[in-house]
Amino acid sequence: MIVKNNNTTNAPFARGLMPIFLALVACIYICGAWRQGVELNLSETAGGQAPYFSQAARIAEDGITNYLGDRNRMPAVPAILSWFYQDDGATFFSQSKSVTIVTSLIALAGLNFLFLSSLPRASALLALSIAAFAVFLPKASFVQAELLYYALFFVAWLLMCRVLYRPKIATAIVAGLVAGLSYWVKASIPPMLIVFLFASLGAVFLRRQTADKENTEHEGHFSSRETLMSATVVMAVFFAVVSPYLLDNKERFGHYFYNVNSTFFMWCDSWKEARSFADQYDISEHYPEAPVEVIPSIARYARTHSLSHASARLAYGFKTLTKQFLSAGYGRYILALAVACLVLGFQHRKRFRELGEADLVVAGFTFLVVAGYVTVYAWYAPVAFGDRFVLSLTLPILFAELLFISRTDNQSLNTIKCLPPGVPVTLSNTIAVLLMIVAIIHGVNQATHPLVNADDAFVHFYFNESREAQLAGNGDVAVRGYQGVITLDPTFAAAHHELGLIALSKNRSDQAIRACREAVRLSPNNANFLNSLGSALMQVGATDDAIAIWSRATIIDPSFVSALYNLGGAYATTGQDDLANEVIWRLDSLDPRAARRLRTLMPNNQPHD
Repeated sequence: MIVKNNNTTNAPFARGLMPIFLALVACIYICGAWRQGVELNLSETAGGQAPYFSQAARIAEDGITNYLGDRNRMPAVPAILSWFYQDDGATFFSQSKSVTIVTSLIALAGLNFLFLSSLPRASALLALSIAAFAVFLPKASFVQAELLYYALFFVAWLLMCRVLYRPKIATAIVAGLVAGLSYWVKASIPPMLIVFLFASLGAVFLRRQTADKENTEHEGHFSSRETLMSATVVMAVFFAVVSPYLLDNKERFGHYFYNVNSTFFMWCDSWKEARSFADQYDISEHYPEAPVEVIPSIARYARTHSLSHASARLAYGFKTLTKQFLSAGYGRYILALAVACLVLGFQHRKRFRELGEADLVVAGFTFLVVAGYVTVYAWYAPVAFGDRFVLSLTLPILFAELLFISRTDNQSLNTIKCLPPGVPVTLSNTIAVLLMIVAIIHGVNQATHPLVNADDAFVHFYFNESREAQLAGNGDVAVRGYQGVITLDPTFAAAHHELGLIALSKNRSDQAIRACREAVRLSPNNANFLNSLGSALMQVGATDDAIAIWSRATIIDPSFVSALYNLGGAYATTGQDDLANEVIWRLDSLDPRAARRLRTLMPNNQPHD
């Protein structure tokens, strides 16, 4: 199935064009990644990067042996970042983006080597183009685990396919090593290992059947003993590589495969529920000390939810993933190649059957991997979703499609006289060239318009992550985040407001007034923004202006306790007792404690009824 490709058919022609094409891809990718880092990835909180920096700082301080992460994100990427750690957050962020871009280039170079060694050159270069511009470039400068994980996940899948097709101990060792490294980057490889074990047992059964019928071994047919030994080696090497992490899990949390996402979050109904549970029990530091009936688990879900609820949840997840897939650039490439596979499979039905019989175990393994992960991602969608999940499957699916097309379509359509002798024009090569042109245009568009990915969802997530940093006490990080949000969307009123609150807390009154005024200008009927502007004005002694603003806020929202309290306090301190009493009476029915506090501001501390 997956064997080394000699690419002898059009070698002279390919050797001349390939370096030029690779240089073109590299230039577009580097330019796009650099511009993305400058114009889109503006601070640590963009794209959910902040936790990687905080973990990198802790690893730099405590050492990787003393801190293996928060059991949400795996420690490999933070450990790499810790080598470049600096106290200056802005400098550290800038250097980390450069490290990420270089790492992604190295990963793409490794993928290109595998593509060229397994596919015809045209198909290999198409695979590289799609990987570079549809999978990697949208995330090229973002400090996350995804890109490294995508590459390792693909290599692990490819090596497991080779072990299933042609079991060898050396290949099995490398497969287990890559799977282990993948786990250190992102703890999502175990499902594929489980499917691999079942596929190996299937291969053992089929090879025993073949041996019984033929009583011989020949090319492509290996003994069941070799298959079983290779599968055992894969698993043994994997566990050896990840054993330090698993042992630390067992010691600290009581479970070898402890991960907050797979252990708890996937059994919650929403991110709000998952976050509430995490905050209440500090699950990143220890196993929750809570009654069994409140800890999210498969048993608890089965007790508290009906089968129809589970079905509806999956249906929602599949719908969400499908919508994401169809709207994304990588989805269009996958669909176009899927259509080509269907056409070729129908036209060359005999060849299709031959390939199916030869690669039955590998095809079954790949199908179960894709179906299994899609089902898990669909189940997880109500809690958290995004194309980062589906993207992990893009490279295996892409490779399988291109391999099928190249092995099915081996007939020349015609020979073009202007081409060098021996260069065939096949349907697969034609498809590859056309899609390569589309991929190059796609890459150029991203490189010249990096803000194409700055949609509303990205900006809102950016804002929410900045707010999380603020709530966690990382004020400087939050400020850079809010400023980045405003750069991408100057009309984002909430970001202006949060900058105003931070400035207000630091007694930077002028900055607070400017930021809050802009928030109010953009959202004039937001009582909360008006309340903050009133506080900023009061801080500089503009009491009359503050009273006018607070009065406006209480008109918009008559039950807004904070604005009423501030208004009443301003009245009390300026001797407007009657107006202060009116506010107190209103607060009596809304918040008696606030009313009592406000009474203490009245002259001689006397309540006025």
